[in-house]
Amino acid sequence: MDDELARRVEEAVSKAWRTDDPDVRTLTRHHSDGKLDVTVVTRLFESEPCEDRERMLWSVLRSFPPSDTVQMTYSLLLTPSEASDFAADLPAAAEDPDDVPGARKDPH
Repeated sequence: MDDELARRVEEAVSKAWRTDDPDVRTLTRHHSDGKLDVTVVTRLFESEPCEDRERMLWSVLRSFPPSDTVQMTYSLLLTPSEASDFAADLPAAAEDPDDVPGARKDPH
């Protein structure tokens, strides 16, 4: 899977949520089999249970064809504080906690 799907996912999330959270971040990572992991960090997830976060993401991605969504194998949906806690648990090899190997940062 090329970077086109990753770019479209990042743009869709940004377009949908940037007005309510200008700091929303979307990171995507390709696996060797071409599947795509999606991580979204936004304050819009605060006080939302996991199921509602998933619903929120899939409401943004509902216009994507099944041939695209089947390529998305995993989503990590975090608040900014959860992302900080998660980054603290990562190996110290990355200078920038957002610098996940293989990840594309939302350019917006």
